[in-house]
Amino acid sequence: MARKPRVDLGGYTYHITQRGNNRDACFFAEMDYRFYLECISKSSEKYPVAVHAYVLMTNHVHLLVTTQKNGDLSRFMQHIGRRYVRYVNHAYKRSGTLWEGRFKSSVVDVESYLLACYRYIELNPVRAGMTERPSEYPWSSARWHGFGKQDEVVKDHPIYLALGASIEERCRVYRELFRTEMDEDAIHEMGEIFSQEKMLGGSRFLAQIRNRLGSG
Repeated sequence: MARKPRVDLGGYTYHITQRGNNRDACFFAEMDYRFYLECISKSSEKYPVAVHAYVLMTNHVHLLVTTQKNGDLSRFMQHIGRRYVRYVNHAYKRSGTLWEGRFKSSVVDVESYLLACYRYIELNPVRAGMTERPSEYPWSSARWHGFGKQDEVVKDHPIYLALGASIEERCRVYRELFRTEMDEDAIHEMGEIFSQEKMLGGSRFLAQIRNRLGSG
Protein backbone atom coordinates (compact mmCIF):
# COMPACT_ATOMS: atom_id res chain seq x y z
CA MET A 1 0.00 0.00 0.00
CA ALA A 2 1.37 3.42 -0.95
CA ARG A 3 1.99 5.66 2.03
CA LYS A 4 0.00 8.87 2.39
CA PRO A 5 1.71 11.97 0.94
CA ARG A 6 3.09 14.25 3.64
CA VAL A 7 1.66 17.75 4.12
CA ASP A 8 4.79 19.95 3.90
CA LEU A 9 3.58 23.47 3.20
CA GLY A 10 5.42 26.58 4.25
CA GLY A 11 3.88 28.87 6.83
CA TYR A 12 2.20 26.19 8.94
CA THR A 13 2.85 24.56 12.30
CA TYR A 14 3.44 20.81 12.65
CA HIS A 15 3.57 18.26 15.41
CA ILE A 16 6.37 15.78 14.69
CA THR A 17 7.02 12.37 16.23
CA GLN A 18 9.97 10.11 15.55
CA ARG A 19 10.55 6.81 17.33
CA GLY A 20 13.47 4.46 17.75
CA ASN A 21 13.39 1.30 15.64
CA ASN A 22 11.16 -1.34 17.28
CA ARG A 23 10.59 1.31 19.99
CA ASP A 24 14.18 0.73 21.16
CA ALA A 25 16.17 3.55 22.76
CA CYS A 26 17.56 6.31 20.59
CA PHE A 27 19.24 8.14 23.51
CA PHE A 28 21.70 6.28 25.72
CA ALA A 29 23.50 8.96 27.74
CA GLU A 30 23.24 12.66 28.63
CA MET A 31 25.65 13.61 25.84
CA ASP A 32 23.25 12.07 23.30
CA TYR A 33 20.36 14.34 24.33
CA ARG A 34 22.69 17.34 24.20
CA PHE A 35 23.93 16.44 20.73
CA TYR A 36 20.40 15.94 19.41
CA LEU A 37 19.45 19.42 20.68
CA GLU A 38 22.52 20.76 18.89
CA CYS A 39 21.32 19.01 15.73
CA ILE A 40 17.93 20.71 16.10
CA SER A 41 19.56 24.11 16.48
CA LYS A 42 21.83 23.65 13.45
CA SER A 43 18.99 22.37 11.28
CA SER A 44 16.59 25.15 12.31
CA GLU A 45 19.21 27.71 11.28
CA LYS A 46 19.86 26.03 7.95
CA TYR A 47 16.31 25.97 6.56
CA PRO A 48 14.95 27.86 8.74
CA VAL A 49 12.34 26.23 10.95
CA ALA A 50 11.09 27.67 14.26
CA VAL A 51 10.93 25.14 17.10
CA HIS A 52 8.24 26.07 19.63
CA ALA A 53 8.11 23.02 21.92
CA TYR A 54 9.90 19.69 22.26
CA VAL A 55 10.53 16.68 24.44
CA LEU A 56 13.25 14.05 24.01
CA MET A 57 12.13 10.78 25.56
CA THR A 58 14.31 7.68 25.83
CA ASN A 59 12.99 6.08 22.66
CA HIS A 60 11.21 8.87 20.80
CA VAL A 61 10.97 12.63 20.28
CA HIS A 62 8.13 15.13 19.92
CA LEU A 63 8.62 18.51 18.24
CA LEU A 64 6.28 21.40 17.45
CA VAL A 65 7.63 23.55 14.63
CA THR A 66 6.64 26.18 12.09
CA THR A 67 8.13 26.20 8.60
CA GLN A 68 8.60 29.05 6.15
CA LYS A 69 8.89 27.30 2.79
CA ASN A 70 7.33 24.27 1.14
CA GLY A 71 9.45 21.17 1.71
CA ASP A 72 11.40 22.55 4.65
CA LEU A 73 9.76 20.20 7.16
CA SER A 74 11.25 17.15 5.45
CA ARG A 75 14.60 18.81 4.87
CA PHE A 76 14.76 19.91 8.52
CA MET A 77 14.11 16.42 9.87
CA GLN A 78 16.36 14.68 7.35
CA HIS A 79 19.23 16.96 8.30
CA ILE A 80 18.73 16.18 12.00
CA GLY A 81 18.33 12.46 11.38
CA ARG A 82 21.42 12.02 9.22
CA ARG A 83 23.65 13.98 11.57
CA TYR A 84 22.38 12.27 14.72
CA VAL A 85 22.57 8.74 13.27
CA ARG A 86 26.18 9.31 12.18
CA TYR A 87 26.97 10.48 15.71
CA VAL A 88 25.28 7.47 17.37
CA ASN A 89 26.88 4.96 15.02
CA HIS A 90 30.31 6.44 15.65
CA ALA A 91 29.88 6.86 19.42
CA TYR A 92 28.51 3.36 20.03
CA LYS A 93 30.29 1.44 17.24
CA ARG A 94 27.00 0.39 15.73
CA SER A 95 25.38 0.27 12.30
CA GLY A 96 21.93 -0.21 10.86
CA THR A 97 18.62 1.53 11.42
CA LEU A 98 18.11 3.81 14.41
CA TRP A 99 14.68 5.22 13.56
CA GLU A 100 11.40 3.38 13.01
CA GLY A 101 10.71 4.40 9.42
CA ARG A 102 10.04 7.99 8.46
CA PHE A 103 9.03 10.58 11.03
CA LYS A 104 5.33 11.29 11.49
CA SER A 105 3.88 14.78 11.17
CA SER A 106 0.51 16.47 11.54
CA VAL A 107 -0.31 20.03 10.56
CA VAL A 108 -1.84 21.93 13.50
CA ASP A 109 -4.45 24.69 13.68
CA VAL A 110 -2.55 26.99 16.06
CA GLU A 111 -5.51 29.25 16.78
CA SER A 112 -7.31 26.33 18.43
CA TYR A 113 -4.63 23.85 19.44
CA LEU A 114 -1.20 25.44 19.87
CA LEU A 115 -1.09 25.51 23.68
CA ALA A 116 -2.81 22.13 23.88
CA CYS A 117 0.06 20.75 21.79
CA TYR A 118 2.58 22.39 24.14
CA ARG A 119 0.92 20.62 27.06
CA TYR A 120 0.60 17.31 25.21
CA ILE A 121 4.32 17.37 24.39
CA GLU A 122 5.66 18.58 27.73
CA LEU A 123 3.46 16.23 29.77
CA ASN A 124 5.05 13.17 28.13
CA PRO A 125 7.51 12.51 31.00
CA VAL A 126 4.68 12.86 33.53
CA ARG A 127 2.45 10.42 31.65
CA ALA A 128 5.40 8.02 31.45
CA GLY A 129 5.90 8.21 35.23
CA MET A 130 9.39 9.70 34.89
CA THR A 131 8.64 12.95 36.74
CA GLU A 132 5.81 14.46 38.76
CA ARG A 133 5.98 17.83 36.99
CA PRO A 134 6.97 18.73 33.42
CA SER A 135 9.60 21.22 34.61
CA GLU A 136 11.51 18.45 36.41
CA TYR A 137 12.40 16.76 33.14
CA PRO A 138 15.63 18.23 31.70
CA TRP A 139 15.11 17.39 28.02
CA SER A 140 12.05 19.42 27.13
CA SER A 141 10.91 23.01 26.57
CA ALA A 142 8.83 23.00 29.78
CA ARG A 143 11.41 24.79 31.92
CA TRP A 144 11.53 27.69 29.47
CA HIS A 145 7.79 28.02 29.04
CA GLY A 146 6.98 27.68 32.74
CA PHE A 147 10.00 29.17 34.49
CA GLY A 148 12.00 31.19 31.96
CA LYS A 149 15.07 28.95 32.06
CA GLN A 150 16.92 29.90 28.88
CA ASP A 151 16.57 27.42 26.03
CA GLU A 152 18.48 28.10 22.83
CA VAL A 153 16.37 25.63 20.84
CA VAL A 154 13.02 27.37 21.38
CA LYS A 155 11.68 30.24 19.31
CA ASP A 156 8.45 31.48 20.89
CA HIS A 157 5.25 31.40 18.90
CA PRO A 158 3.24 34.67 18.86
CA ILE A 159 0.36 32.93 20.66
CA TYR A 160 2.67 32.02 23.55
CA LEU A 161 4.13 35.55 23.57
CA ALA A 162 0.58 36.92 23.86
CA LEU A 163 0.20 35.25 27.27
CA GLY A 164 1.94 38.21 28.92
CA ALA A 165 4.02 41.33 28.44
CA SER A 166 7.09 39.93 30.23
CA ILE A 167 8.82 36.57 30.60
CA GLU A 168 7.67 36.39 34.21
CA GLU A 169 4.03 37.04 33.33
CA ARG A 170 4.05 34.55 30.45
CA CYS A 171 5.58 31.86 32.66
CA ARG A 172 3.02 32.48 35.41
CA VAL A 173 0.09 32.26 32.98
CA TYR A 174 1.57 29.17 31.33
CA ARG A 175 2.03 27.40 34.67
CA GLU A 176 -1.65 27.99 35.38
CA LEU A 177 -2.50 25.83 32.37
CA PHE A 178 -1.00 22.84 34.18
CA ARG A 179 -2.96 23.30 37.40
CA THR A 180 -5.81 21.29 35.89
CA GLU A 181 -5.17 17.87 34.40
CA MET A 182 -5.39 17.51 30.65
CA ASP A 183 -8.53 15.61 29.67
CA GLU A 184 -7.72 11.95 29.03
CA ASP A 185 -10.09 11.78 26.08
CA ALA A 186 -8.37 14.81 24.52
CA ILE A 187 -4.95 13.23 25.06
CA HIS A 188 -6.11 9.99 23.43
CA GLU A 189 -7.70 11.83 20.50
CA MET A 190 -4.58 13.90 19.87
CA GLY A 191 -2.40 10.82 20.11
CA GLU A 192 -4.55 9.04 17.52
CA ILE A 193 -4.42 12.02 15.18
CA PHE A 194 -0.64 12.26 15.47
CA SER A 195 -0.05 8.53 15.04
CA GLN A 196 -2.21 8.50 11.89
CA GLU A 197 -0.67 11.76 10.58
CA LYS A 198 -4.05 13.44 10.31
CA MET A 199 -4.55 17.19 10.48
CA LEU A 200 -5.40 18.70 13.88
CA GLY A 201 -7.94 21.47 13.40
CA GLY A 202 -11.49 22.54 12.71
CA SER A 203 -13.36 22.13 9.45
CA ARG A 204 -12.45 25.59 8.13
CA PHE A 205 -8.75 24.98 8.80
CA LEU A 206 -8.84 21.54 7.16
CA ALA A 207 -10.55 23.03 4.10
CA GLN A 208 -7.85 25.71 3.90
CA ILE A 209 -5.09 23.09 3.89
CA ARG A 210 -6.87 20.97 1.28
CA ASN A 211 -7.28 24.04 -0.93
CA ARG A 212 -3.54 24.76 -0.62
CA LEU A 213 -2.72 21.18 -1.51
CA GLY A 214 -5.16 21.20 -4.42
CA SER A 215 -3.72 24.42 -5.85
CA GLY A 216 -0.21 22.97 -5.85
